[in-house]
Amino acid sequence: MKKLALSFHNKLKMKNRVWLPSRPYFLLIITLIMSLFLYGLVSFYLDRYIIIQVSDYRTDKIIYNKVLTRQEGFTIQFTHSVSKQPVKELYKITVDNRLALEEMRFNHFSANLPVDSEIAGSETTEFIIDGNSYRVVGFERKMDELLLAVGQVIANHHLIFEDNTEVFLSQKTENSLVIIKAVPLSIGKFLIWRWNEI
Repeated sequence: MKKLALSFHNKLKMKNRVWLPSRPYFLLIITLIMSLFLYGLVSFYLDRYIIIQVSDYRTDKIIYNKVLTRQEGFTIQFTHSVSKQPVKELYKITVDNRLALEEMRFNHFSANLPVDSEIAGSETTEFIIDGNSYRVVGFERKMDELLLAVGQVIANHHLIFEDNTEVFLSQKTENSLVIIKAVPLSIGKFLIWRWNEI
């Protein structure tokens, strides 16, 4: 009878026991789960940001970087070589990290500038007279990168960001060709960016 009671008692003990792996494996599994969770959380956070990168076409050297939220855009402004008036091209970043031309603004008609709405392939632009200036919207132009010939004398190409930062490209490079593209913000680039802001 005693044997039966002990056997029943041991079965109850075994039933209520929770299985735990040996300590080193348990810590390794918990660390791995936490690391994956943190990586996912940081990746989700970083996906809200993008780097606008300008590099020299010939040397591939990065001459300017700017971190933006995906909702922000930037403007390329230059002086038209014929009219000597400013022209602005407004860009946004698509979800697949491409540059999308959204709008063009100018205040004087000149060579190679639109004079009316246009249809080109699947793209139909709308020409808007806005007081003393003109706007062209409805572009469907998306590109992986933009090759820009930087005017060294008249054009004075510069980037304007929504925080009013202006970057004069002719002062950043000796070369007349630059590449502008959107680059995803990696964890390493994020840490460097934050460290430089402190």
